[in-house]
Amino acid sequence: MATENMIKQSLSQFTVDFYDKIIAKQGDSLSNVFVSPLSIYTAMVMTMAGADGKTRMEIESALRIPKQLLAKCPHEPIGTTLQKFFKPSEGVQLSLANRLFVVRPATIVERFKQILTKDYDASIEQISSLSSDEAKRQYINKWTSENTGQKITELLPPGAVDTDTVLALVNALYFKGMWMNQFEKEDTNRGDFTCFGGKKMDIMMMHVEAHFPYEELTDWDAQAVRLPFEGTDWQMLIILPRDANGLPRVLSRIRKPGALEELLKRPFHETELDLFLPKFKLSQCEPVDAKAFLKRCGINTIFDAGAADLTKLCSNMHLSVSDVFHKAILEIDEEGATAAAATAAMFVELCDTVSCTVHVCVDRPFCVALICASTVPVFIGHVTHPESS
Repeated sequence: MATENMIKQSLSQFTVDFYDKIIAKQGDSLSNVFVSPLSIYTAMVMTMAGADGKTRMEIESALRIPKQLLAKCPHEPIGTTLQKFFKPSEGVQLSLANRLFVVRPATIVERFKQILTKDYDASIEQISSLSSDEAKRQYINKWTSENTGQKITELLPPGAVDTDTVLALVNALYFKGMWMNQFEKEDTNRGDFTCFGGKKMDIMMMHVEAHFPYEELTDWDAQAVRLPFEGTDWQMLIILPRDANGLPRVLSRIRKPGALEELLKRPFHETELDLFLPKFKLSQCEPVDAKAFLKRCGINTIFDAGAADLTKLCSNMHLSVSDVFHKAILEIDEEGATAAAATAAMFVELCDTVSCTVHVCVDRPFCVALICASTVPVFIGHVTHPESS
């Protein structure tokens, strides 16, 4: 359990660090964001198995993997913990899939193969015989789509696979769960949502009166609600600022080291809520430049063709990572939530109960996260203007 807690802490710290870089880039021009740092973490930790020297040290540091874990081989416990989060249960669709696509003939180091297949339950597939780079791109996208419930169909954009591409290491996550307290469709009505910047938007607003884990965040000037899913320990967390202009203040709190971890450890008392929640999706968010954000997290050498050390991955050519593609989506309706994410690393060769009912109306910009095992944020983001579901 101590090892698992170290891994959870590593994940939480990387999540906040990665999300922090996105918030910093948006600055005062906040827009919808939804990402899965856990998906990026998984792709990077698998890549770490093939890295050495400074390249490996940068990944270890950015992923916040503790020295006690690095003293022995960290991949078996990390892989086991990640798979545990996505263990299927009745009524919930969960999957975590990893695959290494060999785009051009390459000699993959045997030990790297063993770590991928044994510790991360990854498969390795040769696609070098496919007729063209475009056919290879479409093949990888088809696999990603199949492993994200057809939610992420174009992970790799046109041109992502070219004559320099040797390998593509892809991670795909999928979650579909039903609310423990479902919203009745007849209780869904039109309502106003005040977007970031003050513009009003007409949306479909769901409504339910039920008991939910709730926390009054007086120090954040916000309310926090956990919406549990049936048959699993996954929950959706909503952090709702007290006023329509409060999102930047809440985000500044989240960015503080340890703040999200501390929030997730709070008791969240069962409270009778009069809850209004938008029926929405997040799928058209601005593309996440995962490579740029990973660089800001301290992973640089792996992207440098002259300095990258991936000698534990491939023995017959000098590889570096050319790009990291990431997409995540969220859909919310009366029955439950669907979330999916995918990340691809492209390798190239050098050439207590409250007695009264509390009113919570999510009609203004808010933070949203999908939490596993009470404390692990698998997906995280913020909504400034909901897309219609």
